[in-house]
Amino acid sequence: TQEAGKGMISMADTVKIAGDALLRNFSPEQLYNLTSLAEMLENVTGKAIPESLDEMIIGITRGSRAFLSLGIQMGISRTKLDEAKTAMDRYNLIISAIPTLQQRLGETVHAKS
Repeated sequence: TQEAGKGMISMADTVKIAGDALLRNFSPEQLYNLTSLAEMLENVTGKAIPESLDEMIIGITRGSRAFLSLGIQMGISRTKLDEAKTAMDRYNLIISAIPTLQQRLGETVHAKS
């Protein structure tokens, strides 16, 4: 996670987040992908990478309000979010929306320049 967060996550946060993610059956690759997404979302949500990553892991695992909030911020429809019943469904839905989010964020950056 520290590599994906480009050094923006403390070692203590890295250990805690990685431990929580592994206990919730996330693979290292999935954790890396979510860390990259948390970094991308930092400017959208205003949340620090560790906080955002922790919310994503819990939200994806439980299908909680945090998951709905994340999905809506990423531009995923409420219908699609409601259809994602398992943690794997929710993870795949979030990951599949990354290219659209990247495009949207790129447009925002270009519009501000």
